[in-house]
Amino acid sequence: MTLYWLIFFIISFFAFKNWKGTMVLWLPIQLLFNECVCLKYTSPALTLVLAVDIVLLFAYYRIRHKIKLKQDKFFFKEVFIAYLISYLLSMLFSIVPIREVFTNTIKYFITNFLVLFLFQKALISTKEIHLFYKGTFIVTILMVGLGAYETIAGDNPVLDFVYLNAPLDTIDGKMYYIPPFLNYTGELSQRFGMARAFSFFNIHIAFGCACVLYLYYYAYMFRQKCIPNIKYFLLAGIILLLIGIFLSNSKTPIVGLIIFTFGIFSFKDVIRTRIILFVIAFISILCIYAPNYINNVIALFDNNVAEDGGGSNTLMRIRQFEIGLNLFYQSPLTGNGVGSISTFMKSVSNTDLLGAESSWLKILPERGLIGVIAYLYLYLMMYNKVRPYMNKKALVCFLIGLMAMETATGFMSMPIYGSILIAIYQMGKNKKQTRTVNQIREE
Repeated sequence: MTLYWLIFFIISFFAFKNWKGTMVLWLPIQLLFNECVCLKYTSPALTLVLAVDIVLLFAYYRIRHKIKLKQDKFFFKEVFIAYLISYLLSMLFSIVPIREVFTNTIKYFITNFLVLFLFQKALISTKEIHLFYKGTFIVTILMVGLGAYETIAGDNPVLDFVYLNAPLDTIDGKMYYIPPFLNYTGELSQRFGMARAFSFFNIHIAFGCACVLYLYYYAYMFRQKCIPNIKYFLLAGIILLLIGIFLSNSKTPIVGLIIFTFGIFSFKDVIRTRIILFVIAFISILCIYAPNYINNVIALFDNNVAEDGGGSNTLMRIRQFEIGLNLFYQSPLTGNGVGSISTFMKSVSNTDLLGAESSWLKILPERGLIGVIAYLYLYLMMYNKVRPYMNKKALVCFLIGLMAMETATGFMSMPIYGSILIAIYQMGKNKKQTRTVNQIREE
């Protein structure tokens, strides 16, 4: 843990030295530290990400009167209130010990809403928006680079270090990576004959989903020409993120990729010669080096192929939802409390829940109908807030793709998609203000 503390102190130093820059860069940088990277493993555990979030909050209150910060209303303010009501009501009727629920709730709001509040405060001008892009680009290189090394070398030295330096009982159920030298096969976990790359994440799906969300951000900036003079960097980022999706070897990011593509590109864009040549080259390489990878796409529609690949299938999902609905009926209005899914799964009758791989399997049993309303309100609010500053088709497909991925796998990272929407929102507002000022000057 010495290394983790060193990283924590370095980031804390820059938080007080240059709060705005550190805050903007922290959103992508935190992807390099999964929840098994902790400063303290004993209960209540303190992850490196949570510790840095708290320091950034403390630094904000120390310097907020000394530097220029964004004074706009918090982008997620209404959703924050709705979620707070949902979590508090769920807590009152929770079957989980109140101390555990309260601790997990505090952590959730700090690592999601609070960090996005601070991010919006720091994201003032085009300078900070460019800095955010640069941060995402560097992190993209690092996480895709590690994913590529993991696939080629058959090992992930970063996650090996995390795994070997954490008490096994504290990361059980949180870290799905097992070092190959501790696996009875001596290899990484595979699907359709290809390794599932984890990169810096605790599960391969999170790696793929992070890649597809940033891919959308890059593709949108490229299509709308949001930031001039970085065309080739955006193209490089898009290619790297496509590789990352491929390396994760997961179905969920493919679902997002298909839906996002319809939102960003028109049919005319897709049938351009260079695009067709790129697709042909990519498929050819895929067929040579990973001939069975196409089964990931087929598995979306073919239950037998999905079962052969060792992933979820239709029958398994139906059974999960049957159990999830039965648990929901026990407390349909407020739910059984945040974290109650873990408690329920200890019962033999609920073992078929497995990982409860869907946002609905977490919301319905844990937070009930009030939680469902808050969740749907999140999507409605994101649409209403960003719609004046973003292409309608692109926004609708982003939200549909996001919900599809959450329905298939579970909650996506709010710091990732929230920071992307705030960045697009702020770019739109800045452009609108610039046009207004220019019109006034012309008059």
